[in-house]
Amino acid sequence: METDTLLITGAHGFLGKHCALKFKNSGWRSIIGIGNGDWDQKDFSKWGIDQWVSNSISIGSIKNLKLVPNCIIHCAGGASVKDSLDNPFNDFQRTVQSTICILEFCRLYSNNTVIIYPSSAAVYGKTTKIPIDETQRLNPVSTYGIHKKISEELILNYTRRYHLHSGIIRFFSLYGSELKKQLLWDTCQKCESNDVSFFGTGQETRDFLHIDDAVQLIATLFSKIPNNPGLIVNGGTGVGVSTRFIVQTIFDCLKVKSPPIFSQDKREGDPDHYIADISKAKNIGWHPEISLSQGIKQYVQWYQSLTK
Repeated sequence: METDTLLITGAHGFLGKHCALKFKNSGWRSIIGIGNGDWDQKDFSKWGIDQWVSNSISIGSIKNLKLVPNCIIHCAGGASVKDSLDNPFNDFQRTVQSTICILEFCRLYSNNTVIIYPSSAAVYGKTTKIPIDETQRLNPVSTYGIHKKISEELILNYTRRYHLHSGIIRFFSLYGSELKKQLLWDTCQKCESNDVSFFGTGQETRDFLHIDDAVQLIATLFSKIPNNPGLIVNGGTGVGVSTRFIVQTIFDCLKVKSPPIFSQDKREGDPDHYIADISKAKNIGWHPEISLSQGIKQYVQWYQSLTK
């Protein structure tokens, strides 16, 4: 399949910029990013992006680009559970409305474009079956998860009804350089202020996938979608790791002597364990390569570089 033009929505974000660099290094000729916010050309160029368009995601804004992309990686959307609870309407617009705009553009003007949607394990919601496979009933408990589920349903509907070429990856806990939120970032920041207190019990387990492995899964899915439209796979490692282990590993890297203290509080709806069954992803020729210990070490080194 030709690798001519790639459009990445939300390319300024954590996953979007890593996708851009990966695909550029793989030989894609033209990579265009679109999303909110100004971005200096010198900065976006180093991520492999040839053109940055500061605009919201709409049929018109994409049509105005005057291109027929071979692939759209739709990274734009709501960024967190907390944001979706604080401003559900804004999260709906960013996640659901942007998704149907992508689908309508492809239906009307670019029917052969491959659409890749990085979704979230939040669509599974509270589940007792571990590990979680793609056949499990979707039961999101957060507004964020509900909007991701709606987006998935729209994608699958358009794929069936209008013969679009789409694929969905339900990512679990992504991490890596440039991610300035969530557990690893918060832990590094707490170390700076000698704060050893953390929410939860420390026994909660999550499935952490390094960003380099995540973008490789996206690249692998791209090659499979033309013969498998509507393909859905989990993005994880298949291994659950406790939040205490993550925090303690970072403490060790930063030479924090005091042990972490967990509040023992729990958020309603938060599952104790979230681990992916990645059999389906492996069956399409992908497997994670970066170990968690290696990935955490790299992350801490990147974090330390920010203050140098």
